[in-house]
This record gives sequence, C-alpha cells and structure tokens, in this order.
Amino acid sequence: MRSIVALFAFLTFFFGIGVAQISPDLLQRENAYRINNLGVALLEQFKHDDAVERFRQALSLKPDFALARLNLAIALFNAQKLRESREAVNLVLRDTPDLPQANYVLGLINRTENNPDEGLAAFRKVLEVDPLDVGANINIGQILSQQRKYDEAIEHFQTAYRAESYNTTVIYNLATAHQRAGRRERASELLVEFQSLRESSAGTSLGLNYLEQGRYAEAIASTGAESELVDPADPQVSFVETEIGLRFSRPRESFSQVGAVLFDFDNDDDLDIALTNPARILRNSGGKFMNVTAGSGDYGRVQSAPGSRIIAGDFDRDSLPDLFVVRSRGYSLYRNLGKGRFADVTQSARIPAKTDLLPPMTCAFVDADHDGDLDIVIGGTGRTGNRLFRNNGNSTFSDYSSEAKIDTGISAISVVPTDY
Repeated sequence: MRSIVALFAFLTFFFGIGVAQISPDLLQRENAYRINNLGVALLEQFKHDDAVERFRQALSLKPDFALARLNLAIALFNAQKLRESREAVNLVLRDTPDLPQANYVLGLINRTENNPDEGLAAFRKVLEVDPLDVGANINIGQILSQQRKYDEAIEHFQTAYRAESYNTTVIYNLATAHQRAGRRERASELLVEFQSLRESSAGTSLGLNYLEQGRYAEAIASTGAESELVDPADPQVSFVETEIGLRFSRPRESFSQVGAVLFDFDNDDDLDIALTNPARILRNSGGKFMNVTAGSGDYGRVQSAPGSRIIAGDFDRDSLPDLFVVRSRGYSLYRNLGKGRFADVTQSARIPAKTDLLPPMTCAFVDADHDGDLDIVIGGTGRTGNRLFRNNGNSTFSDYSSEAKIDTGISAISVVPTDY
C-alpha cells in the first residue's frame, strides 16, 4: 500500500516543494500593512487614540507608508488633535496634492477651526476629482449658506440630492436654502419629504462622528494586493514526492469523511496536521510526522459524533492556533493550551453543541465585524440556513446569524472570506 493515500496527496507535494526565502524587508512591509488594518478596525470601534498608535507603529516600520499617514490624519482628526491631523494630512498632500481623501480631511479640519474659505478651497479640490461626491457638495453648500450665498449653495445641495435623494442632511439643508432664498413653496415640499424620511428611518445623513462624515473621511484598509506586496514573477519551484512518515490502513473511499487542517500548533515555524474521524494531532518534526494525539488533552478523546470539517485559528488572540470542528449534528471548539494540549471550551464559549443544519458543509474563521478577533461562519444545507458566531472578545461567542441576514435557506458549500 502506498504510504500516503488520496486525502494526503497534497501533503506529499507540499512538503516536497522548494520555497524561496522571504526577505526581511518584505516581511516588514507586510507587517506595516497588517498593523495599518488593525488601526482601521480600531477606528471602526471608535477607539481613536488606539488607532492613532497603530498608524504611528505602521509608519515606524515603513516611513513612506502614505496610506497609514492618511489614516493617521483621519484618526487624529477624530481624536480632536487638529494640529497633528493637519500636519499629517499636509505631508500626504505634499506628495499627492489631488488626493480626494486628503483634501476632504483638510476641509473638515478647516471647518472645525472656523476657516470657511480654506475649507471651501479644500472641498472644491475634492470636486475636481469627484464632482458628484455627496459629502463635499454638502459641506460646500453649508459654508455657502453661512455666507448667505444661497443660490450657489442650492446648486451644490441639488447635486448631492440627485446623487442621494434619501439623504436627510441634503434635503433639510436644501429646504433651508430655498426658504432663505424666498422659495417657500419648494422649501415646504422638501420639508415634507424630510419629515417622511426621518419617520421611516430609511434616510441616511452626514454627521460629525466617524463613519458619518462622508466616504472620503473613512480610513482605508489594505487589500493585500498592493504592488509592493505582490511579486509578479513566477516562483521558481518544483515538486517531488517525498516520504513524510504517514501510513494509513483505512480504505481510500473512507477518507471522504475525514477533515484535515495544516496549522503550527506548537509555534515552531513548521506546519503540523490535525485530523478528524478519528481525531489525531500529527507533529511535524523536520518534515516527518509523529502522532502526538495521546498528549493532546480533550482533542484526542472519543467523540459522540464524527467530525467532518476542521479549521484552525487563534480565536482568543494568545498567539496559539485553536481548533473548531464541525460534526454531523454539532460543533466543538478546542482552545490551544500550549505544549500540545487542547481543552474543549465549546460550552464556556457559548457555542451550541448541537445544530439543526443538515449537515454543515463548510466553515471558516473570519473577522466578520472587523474588530480584530476571529468570528466563525458556518455554511449548511437544508431550510435552516447558515450561521455566524460573533466573537465577543472575552472567549465567548454570540449567534449573529439573523442580524447578518445569512440565516436563509440558501445552501453553502464553501466559505471564502474576502473584502469585496
């Protein structure tokens, strides 16, 4: 019998591949982008000062990191550190004078500091790039209204209204400008529209808080596809079959019920293997694998239902990858305690031990709410829909399937986390 059967064919190739070393410079750039994204997540939690520190940390790793500097300016503005925010945004504008985000933030700073003419100039720079931007047109209209230039203000409010006829800020300001310009009938029509939208809660608005200030006032996350993070050259690799010490006596067809995941459970910089049905932990020792299940604690114990899917992720952010297993009628969450031991924390984490999904087909760890910790998405079949367990940040989870509107009858056969 061949030493590695169907399920492990990919492992044969994986451990026989020749991989080029990643340069320290690239690793440092990647870390800067990662820290920038953590800053964006903190801003979305309204932790402005913490976000400032993250963006500064990213810039310490990559001083020419324009994205992090722009985000730093946005974070400083929301932290009400206007002088520092102006300094940061001016550095961005020195290299990219037409960048709409930078000019928009500069406009907000000037409005806050009661510099209306400078604010107008900055917002008009935004319109040179994006003449239909709702936020810039509203801000310009408000400044012009304060200067009693109502006809000019109406032009900008009207542009914003055509783009977002459901924006209550636009409608109210447009009504006020018409009223003050002596067009009372049109003002009355708009106020009725404003009142209707406000009562229905269907309207959007422009406000003073982060995520309400306009789209060009929102921090930008890295996609990972930036040119300096991607090497377009074809990698010089080759594949060879190699013996890695795995031998199984089970029939080939029975492996369709086995889940497998590669993960570095002992943080020794090489990939180990976790299997389900039966549960096994295989430690990578120099390219050979040793069965260390006996010392793995709860994970190695006999389970009432077989596991068909398994994923690895650090849900408690202790730098040790944990395991989540989908079973035929339930779930199991195992915390990595270190030294090869795992504890079943399904109950204490408030993960339901049983499920009505028939049966779960796929699952993934993903930061669905962008708060810096891993949530769990599970795709099922049948009429009960899918599941999202939101990480509460205290080693517990809450079922947010309904709020996320994924608990539909649509079957999922794969979960692919991405920022579309």
